[in-house]
Amino acid sequence: LRVSISDFVPSSYAFRLLNASTATPMVSGQVVEGRLEPTGESVIYSVDVAAGDRLFVDLRDLATRTYSYDALKGFWHYNYSSTVRIVDPYGRTVATQDIGDAELVATVSGRYSIVLDGSLVYDTPVAYRMAVFVHKPGEPRPIDLTVTTEAMDLVVQDVSAGPAVLGSTLQS
Repeated sequence: LRVSISDFVPSSYAFRLLNASTATPMVSGQVVEGRLEPTGESVIYSVDVAAGDRLFVDLRDLATRTYSYDALKGFWHYNYSSTVRIVDPYGRTVATQDIGDAELVATVSGRYSIVLDGSLVYDTPVAYRMAVFVHKPGEPRPIDLTVTTEAMDLVVQDVSAGPAVLGSTLQS
C-alpha cells in the first residue's frame, strides 16, 4: 500500500481491507435487499462466472438521487453517493460507477465480487434491491456461403400512375 499527496499539509488517512471470502454468495436470478447506512460501510456479494459470460447487476428501487444545498452544513451535495464495484477473481476492479445497474463480460473464470460501497457520513441511508444475472454467451450461427438458393423473382404488373392534382386525394 502506498499513499502519496501533492501538498505539504499533514493529513489523516484511513483504509479498510475487505475479506472477499465473507461475501454473501448469490446465484443468477437471485434477488437480495439491503440498506447502506451513511457510515461508509460496504456490502459484498459474490457470484461464480465463466470467462465469456455476461454479468449483469440489476439495482432496483433505488431512491432518486438529488443534488441540493444543505443550509445546516453550508454546502451542496447529493443525498447519497454510493458506488457499485465489480472485482474479478484476481482482486482487480473491472467495473466501478455510481450505484446503479452495471454490466460486463467476464474475462476470466471464477468468483466475482459485487461490492456496494456505502455513503458518506452526511448522506441519507440507501435502500436497495439487487438481482444478479449471469448469461452464457450465445452460440455462433454459421453462414454457409457455398449453398446457393434460387432467388425469388418479383415481377411488378398492372401498375399505372396518373398526375397528382393540388388539393385532391391520391388513389392507388
